[in-house]
Amino acid sequence: MGSERRGTWVYYWIQPAALNRLSALLQAPAPDAAPGPTSIPGPCG
Repeated sequence: MGSERRGTWVYYWIQPAALNRLSALLQAPAPDAAPGPTSIPGPCG
């Protein structure tokens, strides 16, 4: 994060490299494959 003071105001901004690192940290892992239908045996089988 960067900042610059101008009088009584302070301006902040996010640096792209830091945003990329944070984005990579927070990214959820992709699922391997969607689960398919499962076979659950009933009372007769």
